This record gives sequence, C-alpha cells and structure tokens, in this order.
Amino acid sequence: MTLRVSWVVTSIVLSVCAAVAETPPDACVKCHEKEAAPEHVSVHFREQVTCVSCHGGDSAATEKEKSHAGQVRKIARAEVPALCAKCHSDVRLMNPYGIATDQFAQYQTSRHGLKLAEGDQDVATCADCHGAHGIRKVKDPESPVFPKNVPATCARCHADADLMKRHGLKSNAPKDYGESVHAKLLEKGDLSAPTCITCHGNHGATPPGVRDIIHVCGKCHVKEQELFSQTKHFALTEKGEFQSCVTCHRNHLIRTKQEDIRKSCKLCHGDETDPARIRFTSIFATIRGAEALFQGAKDRVQRLGHAGIPVDEEEALLEEAKTGVLRLAPMQHTLDESKVLATAQEAEATISEINRRLDGKERAESWKKKSILPIWGFLLGMAGLFWLKLGRIKKEAA
Repeated sequence: MTLRVSWVVTSIVLSVCAAVAETPPDACVKCHEKEAAPEHVSVHFREQVTCVSCHGGDSAATEKEKSHAGQVRKIARAEVPALCAKCHSDVRLMNPYGIATDQFAQYQTSRHGLKLAEGDQDVATCADCHGAHGIRKVKDPESPVFPKNVPATCARCHADADLMKRHGLKSNAPKDYGESVHAKLLEKGDLSAPTCITCHGNHGATPPGVRDIIHVCGKCHVKEQELFSQTKHFALTEKGEFQSCVTCHRNHLIRTKQEDIRKSCKLCHGDETDPARIRFTSIFATIRGAEALFQGAKDRVQRLGHAGIPVDEEEALLEEAKTGVLRLAPMQHTLDESKVLATAQEAEATISEINRRLDGKERAESWKKKSILPIWGFLLGMAGLFWLKLGRIKKEAA
C-alpha cells in the first residue's frame, strides 16, 4: 500500500515538472527587457497582474505574431486613468487590500483630470506619479509616492519652467517648499509633515480657494484655526478679502519666525503708528520675552543637574512652563494682546517658581561648601603637626 501511494505521488510530481518544463517562455520578456526589468518589485507582479492585463495579447506565445494576437497596443496617455480604473474602481478586487475605489472619480474632478478631458496631454496621469512598470506600494520607501518622495515626484512637472509657462503657472513652488519648515521636518524623517498632496490632494488634486485655505491648514493646525476664526481677519476671509494663513505664513515657503511674519503686517498695516502694528509688536515682544525666560530656566536646570544638585521637581515644573510657552504661538492668532499676556504670565509665574527653588538649592550648596572649609583646615593643621612630630622623632632617633 505504501509503495503504491509513493508511486502515485511520484507520478504526479513528475507530471507537474514536465508541464512546467514545457511551458513556453514569456514572449513579452524576450523582446521588452527594459520594461520587464523592474517588474520583479512590482506589486502588480506579485498579484499576478501581467503585461497582457494592460496591453492585451498572449504572453505564453513563442512567436511575435501570435503573442501580439488580439488588441495589443501602446497605451495612450489619455487612456491611462480609465485603464487603471478597470481594476482600481472594482470594489470586489480592491476591497481585500483595503484600497479605495474612488480614485478615478476623484481624478476626473481634479485639475489634471479636467485638463486631460479637454485634450491636454501635458497633465499628470496615474503612471506619471506611480510609474508604469515596477509599481511599488505607497508604503515602500522606494515608491515615488512614498511621503518623503512626493515633493520630488510633483517637481518633475511643477519645477519645469517651460512646461509651467505653457499653462500660465509658476515653477517656483517645489523650490519654495524645499526651503520651508514642512520640508525640513520631512527631511528629519517626520513622515506626518505636510507634502504637496496634504494640501492639494492626491487623486483629486486641485488648488484650494481663498476661503478654503484656513480649512486646509486647519487639518493639522486645529488650535490655530479655532483661535483665528474668532478674529476680524477671519471675517474678512469669509468675504474673500483676506487670504487667511498664507497672508502671514505664505503657501509653499512656509514661514514661522516671528520676524518674517511681522513683515507681513505692513502689507495691510503700513504705518508704524497704526494701532494694529503697535499691538502686534507688543504681542511679539511678550512671546519673545516668555521664550527667553523659559530658555534661561531650562539652561539653569540642566547646569545644576550636571553639577550634582537634585532638580527632579524643577524639571517637572519646567515641563509645565514649556506647555504654557508653547501655547503662546497658537494664541497669537487671536490678535488679542490681553489673552497673549495672560498666557505668558502663567508661564512666567511657573518659571519664577523654578528660579526661586533653584536659588534656595544654590544657597544651600554654597553653605555646604563653606561648612567644609573648617574641617579641611583642621585636617590640614593636624597633618602639619603630625609632620613636625615625625621630624622630631627622626632627629631623636638619629
């Protein structure tokens, strides 16, 4: 019985091996080596999406005529989105992978999709961002749509001066973004930092309108949006007369330094005697003062800690003060001097308590050092007397 089972298993294995050995080579790879080369890393390759899935034909054929049988074609740019949508809009196919099926619908409403529908061949399609062959998962660091790579991917088109000029657009956005605080965070490895698609969208990419900018920024800067919505500037934004966040911070070259933001005030409040300018100057001075006090207390705590003085309680208070100082940056969006001052005073009160405690510990440490001096004097005196006594003993012995 055992021999019979072994013979059957062996026969099956040999049959499978023979079938594999007789399988003709992939005709596409034989001629299209360049296109096939990156496919080994493609998510499509791993899911058995082959050349013929997109281009048609017979990949098992050994002759060119037979392999091109049917509707084999080079895919035109205008056909790419709809072609990708054949699979990516199918809920049954995408649901197992947790992939949304509305990308094509979004693309059709985007600036890219609308221009493509008008016959504009310059606009980006799926293949321009994700690649045509060797398509990687979004989470793959080598993918062109991995967060850290998105700015460079968008820059392929949006940094092209000639291309942008044809469409009446500027080509400085990628360069400006590269110098912004957002880009600096991304370079440090913070993948949550905003990129082009965070603000403009990915498949439904379109520039936000003047009234929408605050909501775009508010996706991350929730507290700032809440406070700004209580100001006169917000009322002007609702009317379309003020560009909210970008007026002070700009759009791509995001500014966060108070000196830079302060320069924006003169766009509307040109006169130095303008009450608003005076109020803004006071707000900035209050924030800078609180930050300087905090930094001084922080340096002092670290210095005394390194000197061996216990500062655990002061470090806890320092975290409390830090929270208060960090609240000042969003608070300035209220444009309310009294609110900023009140917040600053709370932080400064905590900093004063830290310094009061440190003063006491430094005095105690100073007295401790002074109290040791008599002991050292006594020990040195005894050592001197011992040395004299030892000298006399040696003379008497001689």
